[in-house]
Amino acid sequence: EVDRAKNKLLATYLLQLDGTMPIADEIGRNLLTLGRRMSPREVMARIQRVDAKHVREVAYSHFHDTEVAAAALGPVEYS
Repeated sequence: EVDRAKNKLLATYLLQLDGTMPIADEIGRNLLTLGRRMSPREVMARIQRVDAKHVREVAYSHFHDTEVAAAALGPVEYS
């Protein structure tokens, strides 16, 4: 699942950089968040470094021992 998500994210990222306006938008986001521009190669390398262990660690740090809320619409008594 992690590999599939990484491939989807990479494809979405690369397709997003089609045109001058999306590229300028991406450069602006990078400058605001990092203070520099990350090259597409660096972004792809960072995505490739993510593994299942890292996903578990991040999920644990955000969801362990916290209050979780859920909302539903419609009949949910048999879900």
